[in-house]
Amino acid sequence: MRLVLAGGGTAGHLSPGIAVAERLVQQDPAAELHFICSTRELDAHMLGEAGLTFHRLPTVPFPYGLSPQALVAAVRLSGAFVRACGLLRRLRPEAVLGIGGFVSVPVVVAARLLRIPVALHVLDAQPDRANLFVSRWARWITLAFREAADRFPSALTEVTGCPVRGAIMEASRQQGRQRLGLDPQRLTVLVMGGSQGARTINQALVGALPELLRLPLQIVHLTGSREYEATVAQAAPVAELTGHYYPLAFVDEMGPLLAAADLVVGRAGSSSLAEASVRGCAQILIPYPGAGGHQMSNAHALEAAGGAIVLPNDECTPQALGALIGGCVQNTTHCDEMSRLARRWSFPHAAERIAEGLLSMARK
Repeated sequence: MRLVLAGGGTAGHLSPGIAVAERLVQQDPAAELHFICSTRELDAHMLGEAGLTFHRLPTVPFPYGLSPQALVAAVRLSGAFVRACGLLRRLRPEAVLGIGGFVSVPVVVAARLLRIPVALHVLDAQPDRANLFVSRWARWITLAFREAADRFPSALTEVTGCPVRGAIMEASRQQGRQRLGLDPQRLTVLVMGGSQGARTINQALVGALPELLRLPLQIVHLTGSREYEATVAQAAPVAELTGHYYPLAFVDEMGPLLAAADLVVGRAGSSSLAEASVRGCAQILIPYPGAGGHQMSNAHALEAAGGAIVLPNDECTPQALGALIGGCVQNTTHCDEMSRLARRWSFPHAAERIAEGLLSMARK
């Protein structure tokens, strides 16, 4: 059996696909998997590390509004559709799983033209334009958030949660703390801004460090490669005096870091929320304000479940962020309750369910 998974461009679109691929191989070792991804180096790096066969599709995100960039994107999307048709004709898969985003659109449309069964995974609480457009051709639609259910036909839709890779769920707390030399007696705060980093979060944290590092905590700060040198230079005067601040540019495997964390501060991408929640981490979420506000909807879903506090991006000052982190450190009962509710909100078997359903659809 041959299956195609389509998605990419960000770690948040790749990680769920990799999680499903892991489960597909476990459930059917004879299955032949092919991933169609973007031309970004992140895609090749992550899929290569996962040992997956991948094919790059030269397309770009479609910008919001009318502009010259939109015209360029439309032309490239047309070319990507032609390439996708050629790939699918050559691979002849029994089914295609679209994981959303700009890569999946030409692949799903091509699969429809070639009469290949399509499943779709919707990552956000507020479905993006790509998913809404291609959902009309899907035989099965799985949702990471219950809040998205009213946008799709109920007969075709199932709430599965967002797939999480085995390495995230299996990492041990001890492994994570030993890797960084962390103090087991201190509350561990993991601050991150996605695979590219987030300047707003980095600068707010650096500004809050003088007060935060007086508290009984330790901070692991995933800055993003582009922000690393500037952030470390700004943080050095305080961090070197007090210790307990561990900056990292980028890590390939988040499992040990999430296993070590008590509190996670970061954006509100579906994958990030799912990974932190399945590990039982309390969360302070600072949603990325662009892309149609999808992350704010994701963040509010977890906040409503009791597993997170939402801090809008334009309110993310050193004072505001420092107060929220300090409050969690000083009120560990509240932090523990957020942790419990985040874990209860999570879907640890999402990847298994999607893999099972995709195989069943392909065999019909």
